[in-house]
Amino acid sequence: MYIDAHTHLNSDQLYPDRHTHLSEFQGVWWTALINIWVNHQRNQRAIEITTKNPTDIFMKCAIGLHPGEVSLWHISSDTQITKEIEQLKRLYEKNSEHIVAIGECWIDAHYTWYKTVSSLQKELLFRQGCVAREYKLPLIIHSRDQFEDTFDVLQEFTDLKIYFHCRWYTPRDIITLHHTFPSLWIWFCWNTTYPKAQQLRDSILTAHQISQWTHKNTISWHSVRLLLETDAPYLSPQQKRWTQNTPSHIPYLYDAVSDYLSTPKELVCKHTETNFYALYTN
Repeated sequence: MYIDAHTHLNSDQLYPDRHTHLSEFQGVWWTALINIWVNHQRNQRAIEITTKNPTDIFMKCAIGLHPGEVSLWHISSDTQITKEIEQLKRLYEKNSEHIVAIGECWIDAHYTWYKTVSSLQKELLFRQGCVAREYKLPLIIHSRDQFEDTFDVLQEFTDLKIYFHCRWYTPRDIITLHHTFPSLWIWFCWNTTYPKAQQLRDSILTAHQISQWTHKNTISWHSVRLLLETDAPYLSPQQKRWTQNTPSHIPYLYDAVSDYLSTPKELVCKHTETNFYALYTN
């Protein structure tokens, strides 16, 4: 059975045909998926999709604020961050039965304007970590091109469940995270299938090896739990590059990871299912 731990049916690309995408996902031996988004409009869409779910798929959502709220849009002060965080909290309190995490939120240094807004991005990430702690929710992180700044902020939240979603974490990054966060989940998605992504494939093996060691060592309370995600509509699989990604592509990823780890796909399915529910329902 397949689980998509992180997707965006509430994105502009997928939202108009969301029912079709859900039906197609249901047709590939579905189990569950989580809708994620990053501003107030799309947070509302995520809740709508969850509450009006026409299928038997286990479907919940996460709500959060993208660093673009600082970099590209309208947050330019701590006062405005406070206003946005209060709106996020009201949204959670009104819809708490449908919301299982805060995020995705991150520090994004990919664009040239990062240096001018880095302190506000860090503050926005920190404040969302505080919301996750207040409501005892996992925190979903997407760190792009600035692992060090993200890590610096998150060291304040080692008590939380942390899900590092997407992007180019190195094997060394995986080890650093493992030694820092007692409750750690690590994503893998379609960029692992790209020809130049050997570093990511090495990271999968590193995370898998750490996880195996941890489970045998009852003294250590640290663990690395693997999750698989489409991140649809972004990062289409290598087999379908330059086409729109959808949750129904998830079986290809299970096949790829099974091959990387030399592990039967049925076992990959079992472990990712256990890890998924441990993150989002326990």
